[in-house]
Amino acid sequence: METLNKATMEEMLSTPNRLLVGAGPGNLDPRVARALTLPLLSHLDPTFWEIMDSMADLLRRVFRTENEATLLLPATGMAGMETSSPTS
Repeated sequence: METLNKATMEEMLSTPNRLLVGAGPGNLDPRVARALTLPLLSHLDPTFWEIMDSMADLLRRVFRTENEATLLLPATGMAGMETSSPTS
């Protein structure tokens, strides 16, 4: 049985570099790929909330509003759609 080390794993998981232009999955920008290698930040971390507040400020500028009730959902897109749907 072959010993799995980092080099072996990278070789096993490597895929050809292709330009994906269909409606499905697309290529990641190299900056996004690098960002995905960074450590995760918990939603309970104070830095997370500083980032959320900063993003809310930016959204207020984009939508030209001063409404303090600008809501960011640290959730999936589906959660956002479900939140915006009225329930009966």
